Amino acid sequence: MLPKISIKKILHATDLSDNARHAFAYAVSLAEMVNARIALLHVLPQESAP
Repeated sequence: MLPKISIKKILHATDLSDNARHAFAYAVSLAEMVNARIALLHVLPQESAP
């Protein structure tokens, strides 16, 4: 038997791409199913030094 898992928070890291939008929709549906909160983290590509 698998142990019961309690999810309270979901971290969604996004670069605002189309793939990230689909992942966010999934995170929202998961959060609704388990009554969790979502935190967003906007990530940017690392710039190289001049």
